[in-house]
Amino acid sequence: MNTQEIIAITIILAAIFAYINHRFIKWPPTIGIMALSLISSILLVTIGNSKSLLSEKAISLATSLDFQDVLMNFMLSFLLFAGAIHIDASKLRAERLPVLVLATVGI
Repeated sequence: MNTQEIIAITIILAAIFAYINHRFIKWPPTIGIMALSLISSILLVTIGNSKSLLSEKAISLATSLDFQDVLMNFMLSFLLFAGAIHIDASKLRAERLPVLVLATVGI
């Protein structure tokens, strides 16, 4: 399975979880999607103990993926952008000295 297929599966699952949350659970989107992801991962671990086709597909997907490559070259930029878009500039400006020290010396 290549990177494009894994990205497509991830986006489809996120859209399905967002729809289920919006339609039935009605929690804040971040919490609802995270809770449904946690439930689905627990189900996958439980199913993983059996020798089913879904279990073997999930295992082959996880073993074929280079997590460091996907995380560092693809996901990190989106995660940093998502975190930066919610920053309050006035609070950041008030804490500029610790941020500057940690961003330069802390590396």
